[in-house]
Amino acid sequence: MLGGLLRRLFGGKGREPSGPAATEEYQGYTLTADPVREGSVWRVAGRIQKGTGPDARVHEFCRADTGPDREEIAATALRKARRLVDEQGERLFDDNP
Repeated sequence: MLGGLLRRLFGGKGREPSGPAATEEYQGYTLTADPVREGSVWRVAGRIQKGTGPDARVHEFCRADTGPDREEIAATALRKARRLVDEQGERLFDDNP
Protein backbone atom coordinates (compact mmCIF):
# COMPACT_ATOMS: atom_id res chain seq x y z
CA MET A 1 0.00 0.00 0.00
CA LEU A 2 2.71 2.48 0.98
CA GLY A 3 4.85 1.38 -2.01
CA GLY A 4 1.98 2.09 -4.40
CA LEU A 5 1.48 5.53 -2.90
CA LEU A 6 5.18 6.34 -3.21
CA ARG A 7 5.23 5.18 -6.84
CA ARG A 8 2.27 7.42 -7.65
CA LEU A 9 3.86 10.37 -5.87
CA PHE A 10 7.33 10.02 -7.35
CA GLY A 11 6.37 8.70 -10.77
CA GLY A 12 6.71 5.61 -12.85
CA LYS A 13 5.89 2.00 -12.38
CA GLY A 14 9.54 1.02 -12.00
CA ARG A 15 10.80 -1.99 -13.86
CA GLU A 16 8.16 -3.74 -15.94
CA PRO A 17 9.00 -7.16 -17.41
CA SER A 18 7.74 -7.41 -20.97
CA GLY A 19 8.20 -11.08 -21.76
CA PRO A 20 10.71 -12.80 -24.03
CA ALA A 21 11.50 -10.97 -27.27
CA ALA A 22 13.75 -13.51 -28.98
CA THR A 23 15.25 -16.96 -28.44
CA GLU A 24 18.08 -18.76 -30.18
CA GLU A 25 20.19 -21.88 -29.78
CA TYR A 26 23.94 -21.33 -29.44
CA GLN A 27 26.58 -24.01 -28.75
CA GLY A 28 24.10 -26.21 -26.90
CA TYR A 29 22.58 -23.37 -24.86
CA THR A 30 19.19 -21.70 -25.24
CA LEU A 31 19.59 -17.93 -25.17
CA THR A 32 16.53 -15.80 -24.44
CA ALA A 33 16.39 -12.02 -24.76
CA ASP A 34 13.94 -10.66 -22.22
CA PRO A 35 14.16 -6.84 -22.27
CA VAL A 36 12.76 -4.98 -19.27
CA ARG A 37 10.73 -1.79 -19.72
CA GLU A 38 11.91 1.08 -17.53
CA GLY A 39 9.96 4.23 -18.22
CA SER A 40 10.54 5.17 -21.85
CA VAL A 41 13.51 2.85 -22.41
CA TRP A 42 14.28 -0.87 -22.46
CA ARG A 43 17.04 -2.49 -20.38
CA VAL A 44 19.14 -5.40 -21.70
CA ALA A 45 18.19 -8.58 -19.84
CA GLY A 46 17.84 -12.25 -20.59
CA ARG A 47 18.72 -15.78 -19.61
CA ILE A 48 20.97 -18.60 -20.68
CA GLN A 49 19.70 -22.14 -20.24
CA LYS A 50 21.34 -25.52 -20.66
CA GLY A 51 19.14 -28.58 -20.64
CA THR A 52 15.42 -28.99 -20.14
CA GLY A 53 13.03 -30.14 -17.47
CA PRO A 54 14.12 -30.63 -13.88
CA ASP A 55 17.80 -30.91 -14.90
CA ALA A 56 17.82 -27.51 -16.64
CA ARG A 57 20.38 -24.99 -15.46
CA VAL A 58 19.59 -21.29 -15.89
CA HIS A 59 21.68 -18.12 -15.62
CA GLU A 60 19.77 -14.81 -15.68
CA PHE A 61 21.46 -11.52 -16.49
CA CYS A 62 20.56 -7.84 -16.52
CA ARG A 63 22.89 -5.13 -17.82
CA ALA A 64 23.08 -1.35 -17.54
CA ASP A 65 22.61 -0.90 -21.32
CA THR A 66 19.33 0.76 -22.29
CA GLY A 67 17.69 2.05 -25.44
CA PRO A 68 14.35 3.13 -26.86
CA ASP A 69 13.94 0.27 -29.36
CA ARG A 70 12.91 -3.12 -27.92
CA GLU A 71 14.14 -5.13 -30.91
CA GLU A 72 17.55 -3.45 -30.83
CA ILE A 73 17.87 -4.13 -27.10
CA ALA A 74 16.81 -7.76 -27.67
CA ALA A 75 19.55 -8.14 -30.30
CA THR A 76 22.04 -6.66 -27.83
CA ALA A 77 20.89 -9.10 -25.15
CA LEU A 78 21.50 -12.05 -27.48
CA ARG A 79 24.98 -10.72 -28.36
CA LYS A 80 25.81 -10.37 -24.67
CA ALA A 81 24.48 -13.87 -23.95
CA ARG A 82 26.67 -15.34 -26.72
CA ARG A 83 29.68 -13.51 -25.28
CA LEU A 84 28.91 -14.86 -21.78
CA VAL A 85 28.76 -18.40 -23.16
CA ASP A 86 32.03 -17.91 -25.05
CA GLU A 87 33.82 -16.42 -22.03
CA GLN A 88 32.39 -18.51 -19.18
CA GLY A 89 30.67 -21.59 -20.57
CA GLU A 90 29.66 -23.99 -17.80
CA ARG A 91 31.01 -21.62 -15.12
CA LEU A 92 27.85 -19.54 -15.65
CA PHE A 93 26.02 -22.06 -13.53
CA ASP A 94 28.50 -22.19 -10.63
CA ASP A 95 26.98 -21.27 -7.29
CA ASN A 96 30.03 -19.19 -6.35
CA PRO A 97 30.28 -15.74 -7.98
